[in-house]
Amino acid sequence: MKLRDFLTALVILAIPLTFQLQAVAQPPDSEGPDFLASVVSDGDGIYVAGHTSPPGSHLIDAIIARLDDDGTPLWTATIDNGFWDQFDDLAILPGGDIVAVGASGTNEAGNYNALLARYTADGDLLWSQQIETAAWDAATGVKVDPNGGLWISGHSAATGSQDQDMLLIRADADGDTLYTRIFEHGNHDFALDIALTQDGGAVLAGFLVDNGDYDRDVVLIRVDSEGDSVWERIVELPLPNDAHSIVSLDDGGFAVAGLTHLHNEDGEDESDALLMRFDGEGNLLWWEAYGGAGFDEAWDLSVTPSGGYIVAGFSESDDNPYPQAWTFTTDGSGTLLSTSMQGGPGTDQARGIAALGGNEYALVGFTMPGDGADNNFLFTRVLDTGVQSGEPYLYPTEFLLQAFPNPFNSFLSVKVQLPRYSRMQVSVFNILGQRICTLADANLPAKTHTFAFDADRLSSGIYIIQARAGDGSMEQTMRVTLLR
Repeated sequence: MKLRDFLTALVILAIPLTFQLQAVAQPPDSEGPDFLASVVSDGDGIYVAGHTSPPGSHLIDAIIARLDDDGTPLWTATIDNGFWDQFDDLAILPGGDIVAVGASGTNEAGNYNALLARYTADGDLLWSQQIETAAWDAATGVKVDPNGGLWISGHSAATGSQDQDMLLIRADADGDTLYTRIFEHGNHDFALDIALTQDGGAVLAGFLVDNGDYDRDVVLIRVDSEGDSVWERIVELPLPNDAHSIVSLDDGGFAVAGLTHLHNEDGEDESDALLMRFDGEGNLLWWEAYGGAGFDEAWDLSVTPSGGYIVAGFSESDDNPYPQAWTFTTDGSGTLLSTSMQGGPGTDQARGIAALGGNEYALVGFTMPGDGADNNFLFTRVLDTGVQSGEPYLYPTEFLLQAFPNPFNSFLSVKVQLPRYSRMQVSVFNILGQRICTLADANLPAKTHTFAFDADRLSSGIYIIQARAGDGSMEQTMRVTLLR
């Protein structure tokens, strides 16, 4: 469902939504652009990270802060290594310390290293580390395992190369590197986030870019505890697509948020927010795009108490030419439940979201006045009463064809359990093997699909129902009898 269609439905359903906006105060003497990229909460504190520009400088410093419930900073801390520094993600360690990751510029030529830093809950810097595997290394996401170990996603490029590769960094709680891994697929490969698996490994999520046709595809790479690849999945949808964020789910699967690129009727570039659901083996179960006219992007997501998703990003509305901070919620199958936009006359973008308890969430990003002034930090508390409760959505675990009643008189109900997103064809043949009709021939999501076979004009006899999916890797047939 497109955003504009849902907004019409929202008026009819009168779903109450609350969305409060507050810009976080900038650090003293901050004059340049300010940006929050990530937010986490452990119930005792809300922590945010991003970058800020010091007064009189075109460079940026990495910044981390602890906020109270109203978004007022209790403390802030910055890292300035001389050129430019930024944090892109953060996580809470066992015991309450915070680790933040990002990138640190090393010289005027533009080289940079992955940046790691650990702080106490009171804002004291315990250590900071730079990790260098090539001329350009950046850390983009971090997760902490039960032992306090760090799993870090990123990207890397060698000296003199324009190509980026996906980067995995494993470090201990003191920031010491255990190992690094490089994964290469296309001309440019970016890992923007990471999620932990139930067997002690992790999944990198990002996208690859092929310079030959400028195509972009979502990439997932699952690694074991030693960083060795278990499986790699490249998701080719009808349109180019990016993955920005990934979360692990209780059933061992994963949900991914990002965007899909498209062109409107006038040939102009647009984008829709993208939500994807995978099983534990990296098989795509379903994907949905959300948005209206213009650019709509998803940058982070969180699982709701009912097993659905709340997604954060930005959207261009028909009434405002500037992007607005945007959240939307879905159930476990991707059906849109609620949506909310908030912002002023300029640009407001949300880049990170974290659960605060119940159906309340913290949202961070940046806000930019419409007069072209520098952007400021954005902190938002979202109370979304559109989230519905219910049982988690259950997906079929096997490919199964059923048809009933059998024998039948005129109408036959054909059901096919599809365990993953696949192109599926369901056909009916006579006893001579001649195709009578095709009930389905399309890319379909993982679920139980039902089709109706109308045999009103056919004579009595035996017919064959065939269901094929996954390039023939899933196939079943069954005989049915038509009796007049």
